[in-house]
Amino acid sequence: RVYLTPTTAPEYPASDLAYFEAVWDDWGPRDDSPALEAFLTSYPDARLSPEAADALFELRLFEGADEASMAVAIEWADATTPEDLRATAALERMSLAASHGRPDVLVMAGETGIEAGRDDRYPNAVHEIHAEVGQAQLVLGQDREAWRHLLAAAFGLPDDGMVKLGLGTYYERDAERFRGDPERYAGRLRRAFSAYVQASIHADSGPRAIEALVRVQGQLEGSVLSVDDVERRIAGKVR
Repeated sequence: RVYLTPTTAPEYPASDLAYFEAVWDDWGPRDDSPALEAFLTSYPDARLSPEAADALFELRLFEGADEASMAVAIEWADATTPEDLRATAALERMSLAASHGRPDVLVMAGETGIEAGRDDRYPNAVHEIHAEVGQAQLVLGQDREAWRHLLAAAFGLPDDGMVKLGLGTYYERDAERFRGDPERYAGRLRRAFSAYVQASIHADSGPRAIEALVRVQGQLEGSVLSVDDVERRIAGKVR
């Protein structure tokens, strides 16, 4: 025989019920982002809040929501993630944004993750975020902002070919600002050339870097790409 003595009144799991009401109805799953946001507002620290925040982010991506709505979803996703995993989780959200063709959302998610980068248990996560954000901003035409992120990534990921390719793209584009100043124009192209050389030795960035080298070299008077030149630039012995 087992004797049970109630010591406190049972606590009804109201937050669990509210969550399931937000995501299900009598006919099956509900695709209702306002209901998810309302749940998170009422129960920001509930057991199922992280799951609700992830669902809100994914649903709004699927809906093609505007930037303001996506920013709210990102804030909830970040707030419900453990503090030492926020940068790592941001990388996952960035990947989802990229798969939906939303570089703008990728940038927003990444910049949120960068704020928590120092506390993340995986120190490389913040450098990877800088790299992805920088490349997305090049797509968006936000070149100056992209340059800052790519430089930050280069310090943490010195052997990343895509970071070098991104920097080369920035310097090549930036050269156009100095068309009327031959010396500065050539200087920018030389920087692009150097970055492309370093990108050319990596499998993921190599083919595009070789194409860029051919393109840039044709604009540099008297420039001939040699093995010695490549070796010096890869070693960082010339500017």
